[in-house]
Amino acid sequence: MQPKLLIANRGEIALRIIRSAVKLGIPTVALFTLADAASPHVSQADEAHCIGDGTDPRGYLDIDAIVAIAKKSNATMVAPGYGFLSENAAFAAACEDNGLVFLGPTPYQIKSMGLKHEARTIAIKAGVPVVPGSDGVVNDLEEAVRLAKTIGYPVMVKASGGGGGLGMQVCKDEAALEANFQATRDKGAALFKESAVFLEKFITRARHIEVQIFGNGTGHVVHAGERECSVQRRHQKVIEESPCVLFSTEAGMSVRERMCQAAVRLGQLMQYRSAGTVEFVLDMDSPDLEFYFLELNARIQVEHGITEAVHPGLDLVELMLRQGMSPSGSLDVDALDQATLLSFHGHAIEARVYCENPKAGFKPSPGQLHHVEWADVGPGGRIDTWVETGTTVTPHYDPMIAKVIVHGETREVAIARLTTVLSKSKIVGPTNNMDYCRRILATEAFRSGTLHTTFLDAFEYSPSAIEVLSPGLATTVQDLPGRNVGLGIPRGGPADMLSFQAANILVGNTPSTEALEITMMGPKLLFHTDAVVAVTGAAMMTKLDGNEVSQWSTLKVKKGQILHIGTALAHGLRSYLAVKGGFPNVAAFMGSKSTFDAAKLGGHQGRPLLAGDLLEISPNEEGPVLRVPPAAVPIFSSAWEIEVCLGAQWDPAFIAPEGMNTLLDTEWQVTPASNRSGLRLDGPRIQWARSDGGEGGSHQGYPFGALNLNGDTPVLFGVDAPDMGGFACVLTVATGSHWKLGQIRPGDTVRFVCISIETAAELEVAHEQWLSSILSSASIPPSCSTSFRNSPASTSVLHQSTGSLERTFRQAGDRYVLYEVGPMGLDIQNRVQVELWERAMRAAEIRGVIDFNTCIRSCLVQFDPRVISMTALSKIMIETDAGLTGAEDVELDIHVIRLPVVVDDKWCQEAVDYYMRTSRDEAVYLPNNTHYVGRNNGGDKQMVFDALTMTPWLVMARGFFVMLPFIVLDPRRRLLAQKYNPSRTRTPEGAIGLAGVVGSEETVAFKSQQLEASSVVGKEEEALFAKFNAAKGTAGKHTVDATSSTHGLAISSPLSASVYKILVQPADVIATDDTAVIELEAMKTSIMVPAGEGMGGKSVLSLAVSEGDTVDPGTVLIYIG
Repeated sequence: MQPKLLIANRGEIALRIIRSAVKLGIPTVALFTLADAASPHVSQADEAHCIGDGTDPRGYLDIDAIVAIAKKSNATMVAPGYGFLSENAAFAAACEDNGLVFLGPTPYQIKSMGLKHEARTIAIKAGVPVVPGSDGVVNDLEEAVRLAKTIGYPVMVKASGGGGGLGMQVCKDEAALEANFQATRDKGAALFKESAVFLEKFITRARHIEVQIFGNGTGHVVHAGERECSVQRRHQKVIEESPCVLFSTEAGMSVRERMCQAAVRLGQLMQYRSAGTVEFVLDMDSPDLEFYFLELNARIQVEHGITEAVHPGLDLVELMLRQGMSPSGSLDVDALDQATLLSFHGHAIEARVYCENPKAGFKPSPGQLHHVEWADVGPGGRIDTWVETGTTVTPHYDPMIAKVIVHGETREVAIARLTTVLSKSKIVGPTNNMDYCRRILATEAFRSGTLHTTFLDAFEYSPSAIEVLSPGLATTVQDLPGRNVGLGIPRGGPADMLSFQAANILVGNTPSTEALEITMMGPKLLFHTDAVVAVTGAAMMTKLDGNEVSQWSTLKVKKGQILHIGTALAHGLRSYLAVKGGFPNVAAFMGSKSTFDAAKLGGHQGRPLLAGDLLEISPNEEGPVLRVPPAAVPIFSSAWEIEVCLGAQWDPAFIAPEGMNTLLDTEWQVTPASNRSGLRLDGPRIQWARSDGGEGGSHQGYPFGALNLNGDTPVLFGVDAPDMGGFACVLTVATGSHWKLGQIRPGDTVRFVCISIETAAELEVAHEQWLSSILSSASIPPSCSTSFRNSPASTSVLHQSTGSLERTFRQAGDRYVLYEVGPMGLDIQNRVQVELWERAMRAAEIRGVIDFNTCIRSCLVQFDPRVISMTALSKIMIETDAGLTGAEDVELDIHVIRLPVVVDDKWCQEAVDYYMRTSRDEAVYLPNNTHYVGRNNGGDKQMVFDALTMTPWLVMARGFFVMLPFIVLDPRRRLLAQKYNPSRTRTPEGAIGLAGVVGSEETVAFKSQQLEASSVVGKEEEALFAKFNAAKGTAGKHTVDATSSTHGLAISSPLSASVYKILVQPADVIATDDTAVIELEAMKTSIMVPAGEGMGGKSVLSLAVSEGDTVDPGTVLIYIG
């Protein structure tokens, strides 16, 4: 039968096995769970099978499922690798019972070596020295105490079924033994289904040395020398090497010979089959370097690669495969020649690279690897890895991502080579241990070879990094200018660009260098190295080792100091922490290090910082101490004036003159449903010039900082806003005022001040001058108010081209011009016309043009007014349009993509339920969107299903939000639906949004039915929305005056929000100052309100709010005394 190999493992060992199988021409079968579906072993095998339905990450332990896949795939052999089921006797037996060759020891050998008390008995029988200890299992504590007195302390209690450093406990005295005996039994039962334990003498200064053996199953066993594995953390190996430096002397060579012969005798006694490793512990304090049997790992070992490196041509996996293919199941004696394995070729060292945090007890650090780059390992070396840039290391499996193996003519050369590889390799993403390993190599103990297994217990590791002790509300990495890639990826970057740049100037960075943006409540950071930092932006109580320090000033932080940035005080929302040198271990994604949390990209792991994160920095203490004079610090307030320019839809064709006046005359209030993507504003309803949005042809590119009329809710677009959509953009924040959007907090008020593009340029210049002179008291600070005033024009239209097809050119702020073709409808020919125009504009390579954002019938052009004026650009745009021929005979390539869709699914319903809890509980589209769409069109749920599944859709543009495409249904099928009002703030990933005219069969009879139903539902919505508006601002509002209360110390809300959850009750004792007492919800974020400084140890006296209440800044939440 043709051999075929199933690999019952994952990660680098699966790839290692595939390499040897490919060399022998053996087809391979991979296994995977959904958590591992993108791993390279899946694609590199000849075929791959999901274990079960893939949802259980523990599938690699499912014996029945794996054997079933082996039989289904016609595999003849099973390679277990290491870990998982590699030392599971039941798995080996199941394979053999089903006619599969198990590439490993026999089930009996695995079982006997897996139970350490049995392995000890067999070792004694083979004449292998064993550590003084119990002769077998110790059944109770009384017996353990008696034996320990005979053996002598310290002793080690070991779970018989343990391994990998698990299930063992050192006891220094009788009290420790009494405390740990039963706990070790319990751990053995829980982890290994075996509660038996035994006692051994614990050797204080021990070296862990192991011998590689290979047996043919008939009694012929050879060894390939030893490996030194004494560098361990938590009884798990970190760095291994071969040969052992201790054996370089004549006396040491004698010990090596005795140790290797002992390992071979054990294998011969058992008639051991396949690769195995006999582990010994060597007593450094004994004059004759006495060694004792520890265990036999009945499998291929993680560190087998260094043995192969010092024995050129040796391939242990290949030997296992060849033995498995042998008709007798055994390799000939000639194939296992001991003489060829007696000498060592040079020296090899391996470092295990883990995604773990050495400063947090080696806690695993799962996450995405943003950049992976390995240095050259040199001749004879290799890197066994399963990761690359973009790989996600899940929390479900061992955090080891690579084994870096180097070879040198001498140990000194190998150490130098591994040090270089670890220094020059780069892994950006979750915290890893490469620097930790590199620093171990630099120690005198390692270089001199005077190691022992507890060496790392006293090894002090201090990374060049900042450790996050507590992260604050939302602390993210941002940089300038952010991303300018389009396709729905927001620009991002700091929300307050001015404060951000000022912080960098204070520490000597370029103004665009990445820094931390801190929202509302700041982090507590431990510095593991000296650093130069600065905190700017909103006033937050900032303390260094408990002592208050100034913002807007250079701070020199010493190694070991803690910087704590507190809660935003009176005004403003965000602060910025710049560190000299930035954060070199944060990778750029699409040209920027900025965090975009909604899509989990950029920054540190695509998310806000979490407790335990390490941010690498460059040690730094040099440079002058700079300070922004108080008179030059930006002025924040709760009442903001925002300079704006005309937006594309500032036109009587869209918004009535009364609506224009309402926008400019109203003092709008910022709602809690605001964040980096936009500030939602509360105020009067705006009067439109139209009764509906038509067919959706008004979809367009959105300028940065647009005032977007989302239903009846004005939304000021922020740095993480979508770049395309179907709402009107009537005003655009002037570039020089963008910074204000980052400091406006929920509850603040906003008034719009319309200015010309010339005035906008003056404003931008003024702020650039402030940045260049902020260290001077003569600089005029940016302010929340403005002295600029201009009368707005009546329309944004710059030019209209008449003819058979109307083309319109519109101002869209101070840095954008919008090009439109034809009436607002879904006309494919017009879309092609826009495409041709954009291609012509791009081909012209116009200096000063930054980007094109093309939608259904329009293209938004972004430009730099310092390079080309709006007038000059408009002239080129008009001339380019005039030079185009018709789009009637144009052919464009298309791709057909088939997507599954579920109608009325639970995930969309969860988003609807959330909207009803947090925004509005009555509307025609509530409580079920699908039923509403059917009813609005005179039909039912089936109609909606048919419209979505029986109609081809056409992608008219790419953009909106993280490359979400606009999809337009076949125009013969259209459904009417309105948009949420207020707009929703939560949408599940992969949702299909139906807004405006979106589908169903269009006949005269159906259209009449559709319009009649829609009219009825529309009148219902008008009444419900009027009811919602009338109730808005009164229900659940608490306005308790904290200053007049005699109920104790008041804990107040820092901003406008809703009370999501009360975390304490009267009489509860506050554990620490940082204890969260109330969970608020605002800015689409959960906000934990801490008890505050000096509150630890006090008791909760009373609650001033209830869950669901709406609160304002200063509203009392609880009383403490």
